Amino acid sequence: GFGGTAPGVLNTASENRLIGKANLDWQLDRYNRLKFGGEYTKYKTSTYNQGATNQSFSDIWLAKPTRYNFFAEDRLDLGDVVLVGGLRYDYFDVGASKWKDFPRISSAPGFTPDQLDAYLEPFKSHNYLSPHVQVAFPVTERTNFRLSYAQQVQQPDFSVVLFGSNTDLSITNTNNNYGSDLDFGKSILFEFGVRHAFSDDMVLDVTVYNKDNLANPAGRLIPLNDPIGNKRNDIRLTVNQDFGNTRGLDMRLDRRFGNIFNGSLAYSFQDARNTGSDPYSYINYGSRILSGLGGTNAAPPQQAQPVGTSRPHNIAGQMAFNFPADYKQGSVVGAILKRVGVFSIFRYASGTPYTRCSSDDLGSVEVTNGIPCARELAGDFNAARLPAFKEFNLRVTKGFAIGKLDLTAYMDGRNILNLKNIGTVYTTTGSTVNPESQAQAWTADSTTFASFWTKNPGTYDAATGNITLAPSNAACGNYQDASGNSAAPTCYYYRKSEQRFGNGDGIYTLAEQRRASDSNRLATYHISRFAFAGRIVRFGMEVNF
Repeated sequence: GFGGTAPGVLNTASENRLIGKANLDWQLDRYNRLKFGGEYTKYKTSTYNQGATNQSFSDIWLAKPTRYNFFAEDRLDLGDVVLVGGLRYDYFDVGASKWKDFPRISSAPGFTPDQLDAYLEPFKSHNYLSPHVQVAFPVTERTNFRLSYAQQVQQPDFSVVLFGSNTDLSITNTNNNYGSDLDFGKSILFEFGVRHAFSDDMVLDVTVYNKDNLANPAGRLIPLNDPIGNKRNDIRLTVNQDFGNTRGLDMRLDRRFGNIFNGSLAYSFQDARNTGSDPYSYINYGSRILSGLGGTNAAPPQQAQPVGTSRPHNIAGQMAFNFPADYKQGSVVGAILKRVGVFSIFRYASGTPYTRCSSDDLGSVEVTNGIPCARELAGDFNAARLPAFKEFNLRVTKGFAIGKLDLTAYMDGRNILNLKNIGTVYTTTGSTVNPESQAQAWTADSTTFASFWTKNPGTYDAATGNITLAPSNAACGNYQDASGNSAAPTCYYYRKSEQRFGNGDGIYTLAEQRRASDSNRLATYHISRFAFAGRIVRFGMEVNF
C-alpha cells in the first residue's frame, strides 16, 4: 500500500461468456426470402468492490445470468415493392438473488445468518416479443420511398441490476445506489425516407424519424419501510421510470464531378428528451439539490427534458480532391497538382445543454456545467445551452518518387481556422467569466496577506492595505507566523512578489497584491480551462518501399 497503509478500495471483477448463434437464410420461392435465427449467452460474472477499512458503498455479488433471443423475418419482393416483416423474442434471467423488501436485514432484531434464505428471493426473468415492418417502393424512376415501424428492447446492464444487491444498509448509508429487478428498456421507432437521384452524380436522401423511449432504467429516490425503527427512508434505487422521445430529420446531398472531386453535405435536426441523460442523472444531480419547499430533495423531472448530449442542429460536410498522376501532362499546372490530394471535413453543431444555477446562489459561484448546483436552479434542467461547436479540418498530401522510393508528404490540420469552442462555463453566469468568483478569490488572498503582516507590527497599514516589506532578505529572519515560528521564507517570497508585480520600492500596495493574486489564479480563469483545443497542425512523410 501507499506509504505502508492499506489501499483505499479493494476491487476485482470477472466475467465469462458462453455464446451460441445460429442463422438460416432461405429463398423459399421467387417472392419470399425467409430468415430465422437466434443467439444464446450464458454468463458467469462476479464483482468484489469494498473499502479496505470499512464496508460503506461496497458492491459484492456472484451471478450466472442467461439471455437468449429468436427472430423470424420474411422479405416479400414484388418487383417494384419490397415488404419486410418480422418478429423477435428476447429473454433474460439475472441468475442471482436479492433482499426481498429492503436493503437492511442483518441488523434486524433476532436475525441470524442461518435465516438468510428466508430474507432472499431470486430476480425475476423477463421476456418480450417485438415486431418490425419495412416497406420500400419507387415513386418515380429516380425517386424511392421507404417506411419502417419497429418495437425494440434493450436488456439492462447486469451490473446496474445487481449494483448493491448484497449491501446491507446497516453498513453504508442512504447515499448508496441500489439496483432492482429491472425489466427491458423499450422503444417504439417510426421512420420514413425519400431518396432522389437528380443524376448519376448527385443524390439527395431525406429521412424523418420518431422514437418513443419507454421504461428505461433511471435512478430514483423510492420511499421504503425500514424494519429498524419501523420508519420510511428514501432509498436510491434504479427502476424502470425513465421515459422520453427522440425525433428528427436527416438530409444528405452527395455530389461528384468527374474523377477529381466528390463531396457531401449533411444537415440533421434532432430533439432528444428524456428524464435524464443517463440512468444516474437524477441521482447524481437533481436529488442532491434541496427544494425551496421544506428543504427536501428536489423531485425528479415530471416531463422529458433535453438530454445532455443533444445537439438540435448539425451541419457537416466533406470534400475530396484527388488529382491523378497523369493530370494535364506536359503543363505547369499538371506538374504541380499531379498526385495531390486535398481532403476537408467541416462541422457546425448546436451547443450541448446544461442546467443554470441561480445567480444569487453564492454556494454555486465555482460550479461549472455538469456539476450540481449547491442550492437553487435558475430554470429547468438542461434549459441552457453552450455556444455552438465549429470546426474545419484539412489534410493535404503530395505524392512523388525518389529512385525506387514512393513518398507522400502530408500536412494534417485540426481546427485549422483556430475557432474557439467553449466546452465549460460557470453555471451562475452562463459564460467563462464570473466576477463573483474572482472577488471571492481576491477576498481570500487579501485576508491571507493581511493576516500574516498583522502579526509583525509596523508593517501593515489597515487604512490603505499597503504592506511595508522587510528592507532585505536578511531582515526576514525577524518575522514570525501566527504560531510564533520563523516566517523568513514567506517574507522572502513576498519581497520577490512585490518586485515582480510592483515597482520594487518595498511597499506592497493593494493594487500590486491584486495583480499577484490574479496571476496566481491564472490557470483557474484562463480560457484554456473553458475551451477545447485550438489549431493543431502536423507535417509528415510516408515512405512506401
